[in-house]
Amino acid sequence: MASFVRKDMAILGKAYVVHAQAMPHYKKAGLPWWFARQFCHLLWHLPTARMAVVQFGGHHALLPALLCRLLGKPLLIVTGGTDCFRIPEIGYGNFNKGFLGKVTAFCYKQAQALAPVHQSLIESRFTYLPGPPQPQGVYNLVPGLQTPNYTIYNGYEAQRFAPTLAPEARPAGTFITVAGDLDNPVKYKRKGVDIILAAAQALPQFSFTIVGTERPTEAPANTTWHKWLEPAQLPALLSAHRFYLQLSVAEGFPNALCEAMLCACAPIGSTVAAIPLIIGQTGHLLPRRDAAELARLLQAADASFNPVQAVQARERVAAHFTLAERERLLLKLCADLEAKRLPSAEAWEASLSIR
Repeated sequence: MASFVRKDMAILGKAYVVHAQAMPHYKKAGLPWWFARQFCHLLWHLPTARMAVVQFGGHHALLPALLCRLLGKPLLIVTGGTDCFRIPEIGYGNFNKGFLGKVTAFCYKQAQALAPVHQSLIESRFTYLPGPPQPQGVYNLVPGLQTPNYTIYNGYEAQRFAPTLAPEARPAGTFITVAGDLDNPVKYKRKGVDIILAAAQALPQFSFTIVGTERPTEAPANTTWHKWLEPAQLPALLSAHRFYLQLSVAEGFPNALCEAMLCACAPIGSTVAAIPLIIGQTGHLLPRRDAAELARLLQAADASFNPVQAVQARERVAAHFTLAERERLLLKLCADLEAKRLPSAEAWEASLSIR
């Protein structure tokens, strides 16, 4: 029940009675129990339901896909990130795992519509890691997939992440990154924490804050660590830093980046998924995963820091990625799906406020 899942449930609750059930995919030993529980939930609710909405493809989407096909119910899958990647270099993505990839592909073929949070999750060329470009996105990873897709960006309420300190009042050379569950070694590398630490080692004059795990024994002295923070604590901590780092190897539409920009942190990100779209001209991009190049970029960014650009970062997210717009598009897509009159995917894409 991540924050973005709860947001979508609240949106759907404005037009429908929502019968929700979480299925913790990370508790593999309990999967038989969770499948049985989900099966009972679906048998009870799906026959009278107007549609099923599933967050991400994967094991938890299998029974909804099968039963929706059996009962003739529309199925919408919201694709969010890991369900659209195969990155063997870091062991990431549903399609990096044979059986899970096959299940995910099957579910996407059964759905009547996909709602990616960014276009790259449907089809993209991945160039951030060394080596030749890699095809990513479900149309590249699922041969023959023809399920129509309708991009709906994540949305945010600007007032919930307001800066508590003006950008010009923040100390120079201060950088922060926020992620959950960085104890997971794959996620630790996927979020780029390892190259942040390498850059920190090379830049002792700067300070770095990492939220998401306890301090490792080998961490440089100029790093500060927080295992976890209450959401209400984040705006003040973000607002104490000039820059936010989103150096992910793989992403969908990173919430933490948008929340940091709403707190007027100047963004520095990788050229992955929605990150360049979110940042636009308000920050800096790292074109390849290279710690030495990152260190040079951080030095240049701090030397050229402009408080106006940090304010523009907030304005960009507040203008283009609103919760109201996600609500409008998600409810429209559900209504169209229910009425069996899906719009043209091309016309939908052209109508987005930014792309």
